Amino acid sequence: MVLQQYAGVVTLAAVAAFPLLNPLKIPAPVFGLVQLAMLGALLYYHPVNTITLGVTCLGMTMLSHGVILQRKEGSHNTAEYCFHKSPTTTTTTTTTNTNTTQKKKKGSKPMMVFIHGWPDNGDVWNSQIDHFSKTHTCVTITLPHYGRSDAPVLKRYPCGCSIDNLVDVSKNAVVEILKKTKEKQIILVCHDWGSWVGLQLQRRYPELIRKCVVFDVAWVEYDCTKFNMRQVLTLIKMGVAYQYYIMFCWALGLLFGKLGEFIGMRLLEPMVAGMNVPKSSFENRSPDSPLNVHMGATYFYFHWQVLMEMMGAREGFDDRQKVKDRTPLYSEDHKLDVLFIYSADKGFRLHPRKFEKLKERDGSDVKALGEKGMSNKIGHWLQVTAADEVNRFMDEFLTGESNK
Repeated sequence: MVLQQYAGVVTLAAVAAFPLLNPLKIPAPVFGLVQLAMLGALLYYHPVNTITLGVTCLGMTMLSHGVILQRKEGSHNTAEYCFHKSPTTTTTTTTTNTNTTQKKKKGSKPMMVFIHGWPDNGDVWNSQIDHFSKTHTCVTITLPHYGRSDAPVLKRYPCGCSIDNLVDVSKNAVVEILKKTKEKQIILVCHDWGSWVGLQLQRRYPELIRKCVVFDVAWVEYDCTKFNMRQVLTLIKMGVAYQYYIMFCWALGLLFGKLGEFIGMRLLEPMVAGMNVPKSSFENRSPDSPLNVHMGATYFYFHWQVLMEMMGAREGFDDRQKVKDRTPLYSEDHKLDVLFIYSADKGFRLHPRKFEKLKERDGSDVKALGEKGMSNKIGHWLQVTAADEVNRFMDEFLTGESNK
């Protein structure tokens, strides 16, 4: 019986890792069906150990897909982006798979570029666009798998995009935006995963960013190559809280195609509904930009990237991206003006305490909204729930009145 169990583990591992080679280019759902059949047989003969085997199989499958993606990294052209005149009026959108010409009037207004997070799209910034479009040229970047051009993206990259890839496509979008507007730098505004991508974008291409406004999420440990128990515990804490569940729903869509997407969405929707996600990102989401399980790929690649770096299987961000200036963003010696706005009434912080040192630096500031605790009245999407205060903070920061 023990031999049968070991045989089951080896077989599952082989099926899970086979996509690394996969000379026949067999679709992922086929592997999923094979694994499902094998798990069914094991459940019949060994019900106690089947869950462990299933988790092992799923983990190895996602890891193998992660390795495949890294081989294709950089294949995307540019992220989808859109110029805005108001929340309801936009100009032509440039996507990852088209060569659309942007029809925008040239002007001298400062360029403000917004990057969203999970599970949002550019609509999450409507209040800020409405407020700042009178004085700034506002552009929203929509990350791959979150926007209106996802059909070709999913066909070419069904496993999702790595964090480095998101930085690359966002950089390409910013470069195109600057060329079209004949500007030299942008004011970067970012939230959630957009903050993670935006901060790494600034670190790798500092010449593109004039000022930066960061909402609620900040990760300053660019080098995770040294094992850090605190980081591991933080990863596990975030994973258990909600991220593992999102990754599971994504994995269903990855392994079982349309059926997996359907089941994953039925599991995901109640969770999203209970997280106070803005209506523009859930209930009132545009029909041509639906909520989908593939957005969860970002969480997997985040955990995968950090763990691979800690185990020495991957270089740290600064090394692999050949970052020249490695001064921490929160350091007194860093030159970039940064406004960090976060909500204090969430279940737990999504930024390290050291990031609040920005308040001590001239030209930068830190603002906390809501009473400390778990009331979640303002919550994670503070650019929506506290739009007036957020806009005021941004006005003060951009005019130099903040932190005086």
